[in-house]
Amino acid sequence: MKTPGFIFQVLRSLDFNRRRSQSIILLVLFLGFCGCSYYKVNKSELQEPPGPQIEKLEPEDRYVILHSGSQMVHLNKVTVDDDKKELKGVLANIGADHKFERPVNRKSYRYRPTKENPLNEVHFYTSENLNFRVGEEVSIPFSMFDSISVNKPNAGRSIVNAAGSAVAVFAVAIVVVALTKSSCPFIYVKDGNEYVFRGELYPGAITPNIQRDDYIPLPQFDPSGDEYMIKVTNELLEIQYTDLLQLIVLEHPGDVKVLLDQKGNAHSFSKIEAPKRAISDRFSTSLPELLQQDGKSFLFDSSVETANGSRSITLEFAKPSEAKQAKLFLTAKNSYWLDYTFGKFNEQFGVYYNTFQKKQLKTAGEESTQWSKDQNIPLSVYLRTGGEWKLVEQIPTIGPLAFRDLVVPIDLGNFKEEKVVLKLETGFIFWEIDRAGMDFSENIQMTEVVLEPSFAIDEKGEDVTELLRKADQQYLIQPEVGNEVIVSFKYKPENHTGSATAFLKNRGYYTYIRDYKGLPQFAELQKFKESGRFSRFSEEQYRKFLEEDMFDFALTYAN
Repeated sequence: MKTPGFIFQVLRSLDFNRRRSQSIILLVLFLGFCGCSYYKVNKSELQEPPGPQIEKLEPEDRYVILHSGSQMVHLNKVTVDDDKKELKGVLANIGADHKFERPVNRKSYRYRPTKENPLNEVHFYTSENLNFRVGEEVSIPFSMFDSISVNKPNAGRSIVNAAGSAVAVFAVAIVVVALTKSSCPFIYVKDGNEYVFRGELYPGAITPNIQRDDYIPLPQFDPSGDEYMIKVTNELLEIQYTDLLQLIVLEHPGDVKVLLDQKGNAHSFSKIEAPKRAISDRFSTSLPELLQQDGKSFLFDSSVETANGSRSITLEFAKPSEAKQAKLFLTAKNSYWLDYTFGKFNEQFGVYYNTFQKKQLKTAGEESTQWSKDQNIPLSVYLRTGGEWKLVEQIPTIGPLAFRDLVVPIDLGNFKEEKVVLKLETGFIFWEIDRAGMDFSENIQMTEVVLEPSFAIDEKGEDVTELLRKADQQYLIQPEVGNEVIVSFKYKPENHTGSATAFLKNRGYYTYIRDYKGLPQFAELQKFKESGRFSRFSEEQYRKFLEEDMFDFALTYAN
C-alpha cells in the first residue's frame, strides 16, 4: 500500500496545540465521500404481536424483498392490511439496482451508489416454502414471517474508503496523533531566523532501562558562522529525561552520502541501487516503484495473516561478484497507526496504568526489549543464505513524525550466492518504507568530529549545559508542556573543503502522564504475553476503526 505524501504534509501544518484539528477533519470527511459507500444490516426476530413492528417500518414506502429458503423476490405495490394482519402486493423480479452480491457474516456491506441502492430496502424472512411466482398477487399473514432486516447507512465505514481505506485511516490517525500523541522530545534546528522541526529524540525509550544511544541525521547542516543551534522541546503530556546531547560531524567528499548505523559507525554511499525485484505477501508482481524516495510509503498492511502476526516485503538485489560488504539504505519511519495502537493498548490498564508504569521503571531492560521484539515492533532485516533466513539487524522505533535515512551494514565475506535477497519484517502497519536500496561500494575515509554543547539555556534562562555533556544519568528534566532548551555547538572545519554531515547523538527516556479511567482489563492484558499478540491487536483495532470509531471521532472533534 502506498500513502500519498500530502497526508503527512498536513500534519506538519499542525502546531500540536490543537488549533487546526477541525480543518484536518474536514479534509478527512472530504476524502471519505470520494469512494464507495457502506451500509449496515439490522436484523431482528419478529415480536408478538408482529403488526406494530411491521407497520412501523412503513413497507409501502420501501423496497420490499421476500426471502423463502433460497428464493428472493421483490414485493411490488405493497399494502398493509391492518385488519387481516397481512402484507399484500405483486411479486416481481428484483431490480438491477437491488440485485448485487450480499456478503454474509460481516458488519458492513459495500455498494456503489451510482449503480446500487440498498438503503431503502426492508427484507422479510420466512422458513415456509412459499414457492414464489413472479406476477402473482399475494397476501402473506404476518405470522408467517420469522424475522425482518433493515439496511441503514454505515457512515463511519463509508468515510474510510478514500483512495484505499488505509489512506483515509492514516489521515484520521494523523489527527488522532496530533490531538493525543505521546512521543519523544521534539528537536528543531535553527535555519536563519527560525527553528525547523527535524524529528524526535531517543524514540521508544519509555523507561530508563531501555535507554540507548540514538543518532538522528540533521540534514542541510549549515552552521551560522561557527555556531550550530538546536532546540529541544516538550510539547506533549510526558516527562522527558535527557542525559546526553552531542553533535557528530562527518567531513567527507561532496559526491558521497554518509550515515551512522545503530552502533555509531560511519558508512558512505557512492551508488545506491534500487532492488531488481520487490515482492510483498500481498502482491505477486514486482514493486520497485514503491521503493523510490517520493513521499509515497510502503505500508506493512497486507490482509494475509501470518503465524506471528507480522507482515513483510522481500527485496532482491544483483550482487557484484567482487562485493565483500553491502549497505542497505532505507528511508523509513514508524507509522502514526503504531502510536495510535499503543495508546489503545495502554488504555486497557485503566486506573492501574500509573502503577504499571512505575513497575516498568524497575523491569530489566532485556525483558522489555525482548517483549518488543516478540511483538514485531522493530523493523527486522533478514538475509537469505543457504535457503534460510538469517537475522541481520533489528531496527528499534524511530518515531512517526519524520522520515529518517538509515543504514544496515551486511557482511558478504562468506556469501556465495549471486543475488542478495533481504526480507524486511514488522508488525501490522508498524513501519513505513519510502525508499529501499543497496550500495556495494567500499566505505571511504572520513573525518569524525565529536562536539559537546558550548552552552544550553532552558526556557527560564538557566544554564543546563553540564547536564547534557556526558551520559552520566544526570538528566535535564522537562516535566511540562512548554519546557524547552536552546543548545549551541561550535564547529569550524579545519583543512577541509568538501562536505560535512551532522548527526545528533542523544540519550535519555520519557514517561507518560496519563489519567485513564475504568477497571483494568487484566484478562485481555495477559494475552500480550503471547508472541505476536500486539501485531494482531493492531489489526483488530484497525478493523474496528474502519467499522466503528472513525466517524464517531470525526463528529467528536469537528464540533
